[in-house]
Amino acid sequence: MLLEQLRARVIASALRCDRAGLTVGTQGNYSARDKETGLICITPTSYPYENMKPEDIVVVKDELTIVEGRLKPSTDTDVHTYIYRARPDVMGICHTHARYSNVFGAVGMDIMPVLGTAQQLAGGVVRVLPFTHFGTEQGQHSMVDALKDRRAVVLGGHGLTCIGPSIEVATMVNMMTEENAHVYWMALQIGKPIRVPEKITRI
Repeated sequence: MLLEQLRARVIASALRCDRAGLTVGTQGNYSARDKETGLICITPTSYPYENMKPEDIVVVKDELTIVEGRLKPSTDTDVHTYIYRARPDVMGICHTHARYSNVFGAVGMDIMPVLGTAQQLAGGVVRVLPFTHFGTEQGQHSMVDALKDRRAVVLGGHGLTCIGPSIEVATMVNMMTEENAHVYWMALQIGKPIRVPEKITRI
């Protein structure tokens, strides 16, 4: 089996987000790129995370070429491969329908970093983009542009997409961005939230 360990890491991230309540059912998708071959391991579409085994993760070369796998890759595979082409430094992508991030997406309001770890991991204010169909070239270009100096972006009406130098880092960015969105939303209920300093060292 190709890239068995990397496929297992993708499953671990998917399960971590699922157990944290960042997805409902089979929503969300996760991928990792192999540094040596450039091949991408991505979750299959509409398949329960708790049932996934390494052989269920699909290995692709691009959005149209399946290298190995018996299942159909995520319907968002074209988005993942578009980001990988635009960002050679990205080795992992984590996309969830995290509730509080989606709340800000629903009102078109960027997410201010009020937690230091969110600033460190995401790299600043998380931009919220207007709704577009996730797989359109316009939507993909807008996402890559919003991610050029940070690791997280929300597409209104869809969800939170995070990137990193590994699938594990992308997953941590996703989880902390959602935690920050939750705290930010709560702070807005009682007063004016205070942004953490921009110069906090990025991790």
